[in-house]
Amino acid sequence: MPQAIAVNLREMFGFRVPIISVVIGEGGSGGALAIGVSNKNLIMEHAVYYVASPEACAAILWKSRDKAATVCCSPGNNSPHQDKGGQPFATSNIS
Repeated sequence: MPQAIAVNLREMFGFRVPIISVVIGEGGSGGALAIGVSNKNLIMEHAVYYVASPEACAAILWKSRDKAATVCCSPGNNSPHQDKGGQPFATSNIS
């Protein structure tokens, strides 16, 4: 499976047309990697987009899943800050 994801991402990088992704619910894990390849990411106001879950991130950073809440509440984990980081990121409150 990881090889299939890698091949797909490599192919997407070669597209000659812009890629626009819209997250309307949840985009995570391997799907989040594909979303990240796009030229423009549009994410609905209450949608979720992550490459690793808060528990996985906490386990990587602090070797403990108990700090998952710390990851979720960290400054910069929202769209206005993501934009300043140079990410192609926008939110929409369209219902």
